Amino acid sequence: VVNAAARSREPKCADWAASILERMEHLYNAGHKEMQPDALTFGAIINAYANSGEEDASDRAAQLLQHMESLYQFGYEGVKPNTFVYNSCMNALAKSGKKGSGERAEHFLKIMEQMYEEQGEDGGVKPDVISYSTVINAHANGGGED
Repeated sequence: VVNAAARSREPKCADWAASILERMEHLYNAGHKEMQPDALTFGAIINAYANSGEEDASDRAAQLLQHMESLYQFGYEGVKPNTFVYNSCMNALAKSGKKGSGERAEHFLKIMEQMYEEQGEDGGVKPDVISYSTVINAHANGGGED
């Protein structure tokens, strides 16, 4: 359901998918272990924000990625952000054209580089050509500081 909602081009579908994620998290925390969201769930929603064209999409995508990072740090292995998730978030930032979005995208790229340096190929996070190109786009689209 989340993936279908995230792929829709209807207005506010990314928000609707995020509300399903919140319900999943609530159910998981209430003891329904089968409802644990995973990286695919988060990734689909972050990608939906990147493709939504909504004004606050980049902020919402970055918030979700930061939430994933926090959950992973607290021991939720299934929500470890991967290259696709980081690239999707940086894409949302690049598309936003907001002031500072280039630096924000570069911040996530540096996290990816650090994770790759620390964990190697098995870590699941390896910056690729899309990662670097997206950060360049974020800066080029007016997302740099004055």
